[in-house]
Amino acid sequence: MSTSTNLSAAVAEARSRYDRGDLDGARSLLTQSLELATPMLGTADRDVLQTSRLLAALHRESGDVPGARRILEEAQANGQRQWPDEDPLMLLLAFDLGVVADEFGNRHEARRNLGLVARVGPGVFGPSHAVVLLAASYLDPESTQTIPKIQDSEPRPPYPPVNHRAPAGRGTRWIVLIIVAALLAAAATTAVIILQ
Repeated sequence: MSTSTNLSAAVAEARSRYDRGDLDGARSLLTQSLELATPMLGTADRDVLQTSRLLAALHRESGDVPGARRILEEAQANGQRQWPDEDPLMLLLAFDLGVVADEFGNRHEARRNLGLVARVGPGVFGPSHAVVLLAASYLDPESTQTIPKIQDSEPRPPYPPVNHRAPAGRGTRWIVLIIVAALLAAAATTAVIILQ
């Protein structure tokens, strides 16, 4: 079995653990899996970068925003060595990092990353893609773009829901945006692989 396949299996098991309410177990499994897979696959491997995004989302959900930021910054720096800014996965990393930067109150970093997504994203994902619309609405405080509410009685989604008006900026919880981006990244990565 290839290392990439092993990493995919670890991601599936981490999602299963998360669904059972074992957030710490999911984080631990992804951390260990990345430690083993990265030396063999490389720091800029698409599976490594995507798994890093998922791990960052789990850190963010557990309240470890500094850990999420560190993981995303490392993934973005590693990915930039091999992939252009216009790469779908790199745009999703920029989106995630912009969201986390906003939570830290670093509006400059948030605007830089989300500005890239708003500028380049329409040509990559299309103008109506969720991350493009949310990034653009972050930059436009008059935007009426909202995130649909998830009722407490609904089954737990693969990642944690957060109910709020999308990008109001200061203090807004953005994990739902990372969730949407993570789900969309799988489709974007598959499309890039097929096209290659």
